[in-house]
Amino acid sequence: MGLFSNIAIGAWKTLGKIVSFFGKLSDAKRRKIKQDEERILDLAQKQGRDLTTFPGFTTIQDEKEKINKLEELSKNIPSNYDPNSYFQLLTATLARMDRTADSLKMNGIYTFKYIAKTPEWYDLNPVVMITDAGGGYFQGLNFHWRDAAGYVESPFRKYRLDRVQSKFYEIKNDELNYVLKIPTFYPVRISK
Repeated sequence: MGLFSNIAIGAWKTLGKIVSFFGKLSDAKRRKIKQDEERILDLAQKQGRDLTTFPGFTTIQDEKEKINKLEELSKNIPSNYDPNSYFQLLTATLARMDRTADSLKMNGIYTFKYIAKTPEWYDLNPVVMITDAGGGYFQGLNFHWRDAAGYVESPFRKYRLDRVQSKFYEIKNDELNYVLKIPTFYPVRISK
């Protein structure tokens, strides 16, 4: 087994650990929101006050609404659509949540439409955690490849900015599991 293969094996393991960690983060955020909401409801009842007068209540409701939008989309996804239609549903939801991004942040997670030129497999609608950027490119870990390891040796991919065909849509870490349940993965092979 060569060095490159060892690195690729490490990349696949890392991918699984990141998805698992973000899933736990999502669960923890939901529990925290629920606890904070219950605490405020209890205080409001005891003090006979309106919920909206409590500091943080609006923030809690906003966070709950954002999580619920992606969770509902992932649970109520219509059947028999193609990946591009699912991608349009996802990006429309993210756009309504003000998640279009003008610039990329390191370790941020984004989805976008991408058309490659290099003869190999690529994902038309990747979900990528940015790991490096410079000049006219960026690199990242494409979470879609976790279910299709036979296509590519590594989930780390390099993207050219001039090949991006849409806006960038930001996905929060604690939303990743919901987004990955939406079947936007669209592998395409460019022949030599």
